[in-house]
Amino acid sequence: EGLEEMPVEVPTVMRVKILGVRGLPEEAEPVTASYKYDLTKWRGEENNTWEGECEPAEEGGVEQVLQLEQEHEIPKEASQLAEFLLDLVRQPLAFKVGGIAAGGGVFDVGLIDLLWLPPRNPDDDEDLPQLPVVSGWFKVKPEDPEAEGFPDTIEAHVSVEMNRVVLEEHEIKDANVIDISVKSLHQLPAAWLLQEGDDPEDHKYAYTLRYSLPGVEKMNEIE
Repeated sequence: EGLEEMPVEVPTVMRVKILGVRGLPEEAEPVTASYKYDLTKWRGEENNTWEGECEPAEEGGVEQVLQLEQEHEIPKEASQLAEFLLDLVRQPLAFKVGGIAAGGGVFDVGLIDLLWLPPRNPDDDEDLPQLPVVSGWFKVKPEDPEAEGFPDTIEAHVSVEMNRVVLEEHEIKDANVIDISVKSLHQLPAAWLLQEGDDPEDHKYAYTLRYSLPGVEKMNEIE
């Protein structure tokens, strides 16, 4: 009696959910989906990844429900956390969809929005604190670019979220961050450009800007 209970520290975790796939052919068999995130850099270990795979959908068809929810603990040690935050900025989470008759499908989900929450309006009582989350339907592309008959209508519904804010607003303001954006490209051949009515997703040319920063060994890319 009179003793206070010590508070239990809740670890910071990243929660990955795979919720479903749509846009499949009517005769499609049940599909499955998986994800993988490479942690070898900050763990300092070989062949170490965060990964998960869900069971096949209970029923086939155009739209299928998948059920996977998996948590991964964020590192606490300062140097490991710093490397992990860099990975959130520059490394997307890779997903695969299996069981499609035309071959496997893939898509990436960028995680930078898990860091940069929109600033709150202190004068708005309805502007409540948010938790970092990236969620939505993402277009699935063929794993083999030369695969024939792969439907261009397939999308996967996934969600990646944190159970708490990784960086507080005042920490973001003090962070050493460089924003790089590509505004335009000039003097390109006409065949390389999008014409009126063209879908950017179907354009056969993809442009990648590669750059390096002082003190960072890894080459960065903007597609």
